Amino acid sequence: MFVIPFVVAYNPLMQNFPVLPADIELDSYHSSNSPYVKMEEGIKRVLVTQHRQMKTSHSKAATLRVLGRTNQEIAEAISVKPTTVSSIMNRDDVQTMIKTLRHLENHKTGVDLRIRKHQIWQIAVDAFNAGDGRLAIQANQELSRLEGAYLVKESPDEVIIDKSFFPKGALD
Repeated sequence: MFVIPFVVAYNPLMQNFPVLPADIELDSYHSSNSPYVKMEEGIKRVLVTQHRQMKTSHSKAATLRVLGRTNQEIAEAISVKPTTVSSIMNRDDVQTMIKTLRHLENHKTGVDLRIRKHQIWQIAVDAFNAGDGRLAIQANQELSRLEGAYLVKESPDEVIIDKSFFPKGALD
């Protein structure tokens, strides 16, 4: 059985709190050190900071809004009037938290197909304007694939010829 040795680090706030050794924590092949995970952790840290700087009811209202709840449902959940929810939603800190929550949601679910199509179209236009015809054609081909213009068949069509109508010739 493999046991990870823990190192006891001295920190005045966390006296004798066990932490991972640096060589394990900084392992570049570990999945938690991938850029995707690091980005997600960064977004979550921003959300925690935003949550700490807001009233709990405002933070809960922002979360419920991102989940698609109406003002009436949010008002019932945080025990306020619906008009109060409207004023909460108009606050800058709540709007910022909603944007951050949506950014995290998009990070987890991936890029929307509509956005991806626009990005590829922009690549094609930029490549064409820069005189890179090869890249512009490749971007247009990818865009056509996304649109469904290139539907590749798994097997070729079979052609059956009536031998009585078209008899074999000298070249067959």
